[in-house]
Amino acid sequence: NHWAGSYDWAHQNWYASFKHTEVDGKWRFHAWDSEHVMYDLDHMVMDENDTTQVFSTNQQDDTGSPVEIHYNLMENDNYRIAFADRIEKHLKNGGLLTPGNILPSFENRFNEINAAVNAEAARWGDNNEKSNGSKYTKANWTNEIDWMRNTYIPQRSNVVLQQYADKSWYPNAGSVAISPLAHNSQTSVNLTLSTESGNTIYYTTNGSDPRTSSGDIYSLASSTETTAQLTVDQTTTVKARTLSTRGEWGPVNEALYIIGAIETASETNLAVTEISYNPVEPTSSELAEAYIDSNNDFEFIEIMNTLTTATVDLSGVKFDNAILFTFPEDTYLGPQERLVIVSNLAAFNHHYSSLEYAPRIIGSYEGNFGNGGEKIEIDNRDGQEILQVNYSDDAPWPTSPDGDGYTLIYNLSGNDPDTGTNWSGSLALGGSPGSPEPIAYTTWASQSGVIGGPSDDQDKDGITNLAEYYFGTNPTESTHIEDVSIVQLNELTLEITRELHLLMNYQKSTATTGVTAVIEFSTNLKDWTDFLPSELTLSNNHLYNGTADVVVRAPDSVESSSIPQYIRLTIRQ
Repeated sequence: NHWAGSYDWAHQNWYASFKHTEVDGKWRFHAWDSEHVMYDLDHMVMDENDTTQVFSTNQQDDTGSPVEIHYNLMENDNYRIAFADRIEKHLKNGGLLTPGNILPSFENRFNEINAAVNAEAARWGDNNEKSNGSKYTKANWTNEIDWMRNTYIPQRSNVVLQQYADKSWYPNAGSVAISPLAHNSQTSVNLTLSTESGNTIYYTTNGSDPRTSSGDIYSLASSTETTAQLTVDQTTTVKARTLSTRGEWGPVNEALYIIGAIETASETNLAVTEISYNPVEPTSSELAEAYIDSNNDFEFIEIMNTLTTATVDLSGVKFDNAILFTFPEDTYLGPQERLVIVSNLAAFNHHYSSLEYAPRIIGSYEGNFGNGGEKIEIDNRDGQEILQVNYSDDAPWPTSPDGDGYTLIYNLSGNDPDTGTNWSGSLALGGSPGSPEPIAYTTWASQSGVIGGPSDDQDKDGITNLAEYYFGTNPTESTHIEDVSIVQLNELTLEITRELHLLMNYQKSTATTGVTAVIEFSTNLKDWTDFLPSELTLSNNHLYNGTADVVVRAPDSVESSSIPQYIRLTIRQ
């Protein structure tokens, strides 16, 4: 409405709705009867729809409308910055409301109705007369189309962006320019981050927001004045914001960088790895929640990229039997990554609230799985089948997933997902959505061909067999310790203080069980103090590929003492 300059709302002409089968807390407002739009390049409707103003035509105000809700929420700092983030996303950097994206949609609509306007123009000539006495013709239509195509659409986004800035809805701190903005490379990408002089750039390369929900600086965010050069050598999302000298945050700018090949989804790179088709019945306390009606609400399905180096493009791929779901454009699944699609997002999050590592959830599907088994079909964007699973609740298929609270787990060493013996019931109630099935050390050692005990080092790379299990690495192939654990000095923001700390960044498998990690700290390499990782953890990011990236810090800053500091990680059974 702001971009199109619609003034005939929000005192009227709108509805609100939500999808009752996909209760995720989001109500959506729908404008209708919006014919008073796109007629004045500089038209500003923010003030006209201000709840403090009265609509001039019928003297109705906007009380109770989405505009009133918006104005009230703009008093909240987190909503205000989230709104600025949406402005940055859609009005800049090739967003949905930039000319490059609007013009093609405009041309499609023009082509749909252009021929019909010939007949419509005849009606204008019979019934409508301009103020100078001349009749409307199709030439008037053509002139208007040309003005919209050549003037309004190319310039309107910048006009609205300035209007937001004039109302202080877009921060004066400005944003960070990232170049190149998203990229795919076989090796690495060199990036430049820049902003206006006087503002500090805070950025991350792990997908985290540099600004916390409390408005503070994220502890692991890197900072630089005005400009920064960095190299990305693995698939990641870079996020950056400005922070002005007045303490004002700018909107986030983010970019996805995919390192390695990208393949189209097919049966050679995708697998259905977990199915929850008849979950446990909800408890009485769960049924008390308005969004939980039955065990169908706890259903989910997990798929995995089975490749070890290439990313899979899921854009337009769809589930077309048993359940219905289409993956949005620009949905990618990295090497060995897993994602989950659920029946009811709110119910799933409630039921699985105790998971250590939350899964990557893409969305909610329509329909439900049959409790007695049925065919699950995945098609490419052209409607051609690329993968199917015909599951059953009868032997030789596992029976524990049929109402007892367990899930179907696919054995990736099998070559036929239609064969029941290639599936097993999950070890844990509820399964392991978004992560590999947990595996005991002894089972892992047997499957991996380990020779020797947990403290032995079969491949002589300096990493014991037990540590290889914990890190999720191959015990029979040499691994550089720097690939799984790095110690470095880094500036941190703890509460409001920026300090230099000793950090350890390590990788861990999300499928381990029966082992404990302990962080040990010393000032003399002789006396060591134990800390649980949770006591010193700065981040514990689920990478969705069977591993997590953990960053812990030494308990004291380097500046607080001149005594040497040492930190190490031990794995104990």
